Order: sequence, then structure tokens, then C-alpha cells
Amino acid sequence: MKKFLVAVLVASLISVGIGIPTRAYSNDRTWAKIGKGAAIVSGLYLVHRILSIPQEQPQERIVAPSQQQIVRNQQRETQIQIDPTLGRIENITHIDTVKIWADGQPLVTLNPGQFADVHLDIGKHQIKAQEIVRTIYGPRVVGEAVRTLVVDGRMENDRYGWALSFSEGQFRPTY
Repeated sequence: MKKFLVAVLVASLISVGIGIPTRAYSNDRTWAKIGKGAAIVSGLYLVHRILSIPQEQPQERIVAPSQQQIVRNQQRETQIQIDPTLGRIENITHIDTVKIWADGQPLVTLNPGQFADVHLDIGKHQIKAQEIVRTIYGPRVVGEAVRTLVVDGRMENDRYGWALSFSEGQFRPTY
């Protein structure tokens, strides 16, 4: 807004400054028109130049964390317990949907590239996955995979107690 006000002020000063000498020659209207035209053009040019100057952005203030904050964050990280029943199932196929059952119960359906975080109780689980392709006749099961998963409370990953991934080569054809 300040730039705009400065531009208007400069344009009006130029207009008045050029217009004063041309009033003395009021009989000669050509010079008066040239003076006013020059004032308008120069005023518009100055407005354009002032508005095109980039504004300075306020700099963000960077504050280093205190030693107490660092210690608190480290304590919080060590208090986080990994749940061994939490696992991740991934569908790393490119074109197929994967429908997954655990112990005969539907668990999750994953589109290509998706993953899901799932809880399974400690112990052995029979995991069945079906590879499903969409066709003009509707979805069709084209492959099947069966695995046994053991969830052990003593096993720890970075974040998950267990992980499964399914790719195209792991499915046996069903047709």
C-alpha cells in the first residue's frame, strides 16, 4: 500500500511541475497537451517501476532448542514402547488389488502401492491373500498366496513387531 501512495504522490508532483510552465503558454494548446501527456506517461512509468520493486520479506527468527528441551525429547523417545502386535502389510504390486484374510477373517483390501497398519495377537496366524484384477467383466481373482505368520512378543523392528509385503511373483495362478 505504501508503494502505491508513493507512486501517486510522485505522479501528481510531476504532473503539477510540468503543467505549470504550460499554463503560461495557454494560447498555444499544443505545448499544453504535450506537457500533460508527458506528465501522464512519466507518472505511469514511475508507478510501474515502484510497484515492480520486490518487497523485503521478514526474516524468520531461528531459535536453537535449549538443553532441557533436548533432554525432554530424548526421554520421550525412550518411553515410546513398540507394540509387538502392530504390523504393516504392503501391496507392492503395480496393477493388482490384494485382498487379505487372517485366520479365515477378512483383514484388509489394498490397492497397488498401498499399505496398512494392522494388529494381530501373539501367536501363529494363517494369512491368505488373493490377487484381484479388474476386467470389463468385473473383478477376477487371478492368483492366491498363503503364508504362516508368527507374531512373537520378543521380536522388535524399528517401529513394527512384524511386516508382510505382497508382490506379483508371490501369487500362484488360480485359473
